[in-house]
Amino acid sequence: MTEFQTENVKIQDEDDEVLSNNMKQYDIEEAMQVVGDSNWYQKRSIIFIWSMFIFMSYMFFLVPSTTYPPNFTCSDGSSCTETDGGCDPGSVVDSDKMASAVTEFHLYCDKLQLRNLLQSIGMVGAAFGLLVVNLFSDNFSRKKCIIFVWGFGALFAILYGVTQSVALLIISQFGIGLGYNCLLILFLVQMNELSATYRVMGITVAYAISSLGQISIYFIIMITENWRYQILYFFAIPSAALWILSFFLIDDQPRFLILKNKKKCVEVLKRIASANGKECPITIDNLKSPNQENNLSQIEIKQSKKKYTYYDLFAYKSQRIILFPLMFALFFLSSLYYGTQLSLDSVGFTFQQNCLYIGISELVGYLASDRICSKLRRRKWGIITLFVTSCFLILDAIFKVPSDCTDECYQKDLQMVFTCLARFIVSFSFSFLLIQIGEAFPVTLKSIGYGFITAFSNIGSVISPYLQNLAIEIGIDPLYILGIVGMLSCICIFLSKETFKQPDIQDIPELLEANKNNGINKPMMSSANSQQ
Repeated sequence: MTEFQTENVKIQDEDDEVLSNNMKQYDIEEAMQVVGDSNWYQKRSIIFIWSMFIFMSYMFFLVPSTTYPPNFTCSDGSSCTETDGGCDPGSVVDSDKMASAVTEFHLYCDKLQLRNLLQSIGMVGAAFGLLVVNLFSDNFSRKKCIIFVWGFGALFAILYGVTQSVALLIISQFGIGLGYNCLLILFLVQMNELSATYRVMGITVAYAISSLGQISIYFIIMITENWRYQILYFFAIPSAALWILSFFLIDDQPRFLILKNKKKCVEVLKRIASANGKECPITIDNLKSPNQENNLSQIEIKQSKKKYTYYDLFAYKSQRIILFPLMFALFFLSSLYYGTQLSLDSVGFTFQQNCLYIGISELVGYLASDRICSKLRRRKWGIITLFVTSCFLILDAIFKVPSDCTDECYQKDLQMVFTCLARFIVSFSFSFLLIQIGEAFPVTLKSIGYGFITAFSNIGSVISPYLQNLAIEIGIDPLYILGIVGMLSCICIFLSKETFKQPDIQDIPELLEANKNNGINKPMMSSANSQQ
């Protein structure tokens, strides 16, 4: 063979290789591996989301601290609260306690109901927002939802820190709850779709960072006890600054876009490849859609385009059996958790010290739960951990700090130990229950089911301050009520179905049966869950 012929063969081989690459069909997971599924783009995005989690934790811990009731000095010089003499003539607010929005706006005694509204209205906003935003996010755009709710929450956080009106204070609390609770859920969804490699690690570290946020409140209070400065300089303004970066660092992910907009999916894949320093051979023509991948018939394609809504959770018996026990289990668990958060200034040591010790307990709990919970039965251990948590809260109430204890007494130490253990163990309860919720619903209803149950659970947080005040009015320690609430959550989990090592169901069983009768043979199960 001559040198000229050899060169022609080499050129022909190169052309064949290029043609072969162009003709190769990629499903979305193969495409993600080509452009990089665990490279700089993913690391940058996850670190950005993590940085926001520490500020979102202030919504759960720092903002509620501004709504705690004050202590009083009674007319005889003794310490008291608004339920045992603080509202009597001659009593004054104890100036030694950290100032809050409640003391500034006098939201105590005859304005107690306004304080209850302030404490609960944020969770009303969260419930409303999750119901609306979840549907919009699933059907249109994750990025637009993230940018909107983030900016919405940051705006009302700034307003919360500067307002001089009780009405605006309450409205701002609603906006903060709506914005940042929705942002939390959207970020968890974003990390699920961002990288298969970093999925579990990203979510676990995010919750650990939230615990670090609670720990940092100890140092924030050391810097300033002014509640407005705490909200503005450590929460609202940093959050607003990061929001500007979200326009450039947040994308709708290809795993989401492949179901919505194939052209946009390819554009984002090319952007990811560029950020990761890789070539991107993916085009609209060689990227397989899910319908192509599964070789669906025209009847199946039409069926796959069904729009699932919250109605489907109630319309089918199979879904109602799943929904109601888990819905009320998370409802009671959320009420317990938020109730303990509202009690942080009345158990153990000072609020500042409690944030430090409990934050450390939750940090260890979330880090340990990721390694442990995925390997154990969800229903069984969810019941056990919640029962133990409830027992510790009841022990908190039994070893109540005497009114004449000013500095040192063993009850304070015991309460701190019991509260830390309760918050450590309840992190496992949350993990078991959230895993169970994620596994219980069919693939087509996972996001909707999770979103609805999460939104409904916020109602449990809404009623927490009212339950506490009711307990005080009838002469019962609120911690007893929280212990009972935990037991109710145990009963609900007992009524649910175990999901550990159970196969995933692809669609609503009644629809699968109807499709089968109509001659549509879609696969009913996948082994994703069974291989855990």
